[in-house]
Amino acid sequence: MAEPYRGRGNESKDSLRRRFRAMAAEADAQHRAHGLAGLGDLAITEGKPTQAISYLQRALNLTPAEPQYQYLLGFAYTQAQRWHKAAASLAMAAQLDPGNAEYLRCLGWAFCNSGQVERGRGVLLAAHEIEPRNPYILADLAASHLDTAEYDLARRYAAEASSLAPGDPLVQSLVAVTERVEPAAGG
Repeated sequence: MAEPYRGRGNESKDSLRRRFRAMAAEADAQHRAHGLAGLGDLAITEGKPTQAISYLQRALNLTPAEPQYQYLLGFAYTQAQRWHKAAASLAMAAQLDPGNAEYLRCLGWAFCNSGQVERGRGVLLAAHEIEPRNPYILADLAASHLDTAEYDLARRYAAEASSLAPGDPLVQSLVAVTERVEPAAGG
C-alpha cells in the first residue's frame, strides 16, 4: 500500500489529518500540495478512494510533475478499480521517476487488470529487474499467471515471493491459492 506518511512515529491519523489540513490551507503552493497529498494518502489507507482521488487531483493541480502524487492518484484509482485512469497516472509517475520499481509494479498491475496482461507482465518484469527481491512484484507476477491459467509459473513466482516474505499474509494467501488450483504436471 502507498502510505508514505506511516513513518511519522506514533502520530495518530487524526493528528496527521489536522496537520495536513493546516498545510493544505497555507499560502505556499508546495505546502498546500503536500497537505492535500497527505490527506489523499490517509484516505487511501482508510479505503476511501473517491475522497483520495479528489485530494490528489487538487495536489497535482499545484504540482503536476510530482511523481509521488501521480503514484498515489494511480493507487487510489486502482482501489476504485478504474484501471485505465490508474494506468495513466502510474505511467506518468514512472515517466517522472523511471527507476522506481514500486511505480512500475503498480503500473504493471493496472495494465493486467485493464485487460493488457502481456503489457502488464512486461512492466512487472521491468520492475523485477530493478528490485529482484521484492515479494510484491513476484506476487503480482504470480497472480497475473493465475489469471491466465499458467499455474506452474504462478506457483513458481508465489513460492519465490513466499521465500522472501514468509510471514506476509498477502503473499501466503496467494501461495494457498496456487496450491489449490490445477495440480502441477506429474502431481
